[in-house]
Amino acid sequence: MSVVLDILTGSFAELLGGVLLLLVLAAWSRRHWRSRTSAPVPASVCASGPPPRQAQRYTLLGTHSPHGGPVQIVSGRPPGTVYTHCGEGRPRRFELTDVALSDGTHVAEPLDRYV
Repeated sequence: MSVVLDILTGSFAELLGGVLLLLVLAAWSRRHWRSRTSAPVPASVCASGPPPRQAQRYTLLGTHSPHGGPVQIVSGRPPGTVYTHCGEGRPRRFELTDVALSDGTHVAEPLDRYV
């Protein structure tokens, strides 16, 4: 009988550590799976129309700033809006588009071409 007690008392710390590890893993997995599941979206949110548009940064193609780079503007207007830029000595019209450039800005295509 004393041999059995020696084995149990010798492995008690390892058994306790294993149980503690299982409890930590169970708590982590429960939190992880709860954060991945989302609540259903109420029908009133879907029926309210499109979400509000955020302001976008646009690059005006064919323009140059005093520093030598392209001119960029920020607008919350939808694509298709015509913007008039009064720079470089003459006003020019640009159409805002939804085409994204590699730098994260959107294209503002010139409508007035000067030779």
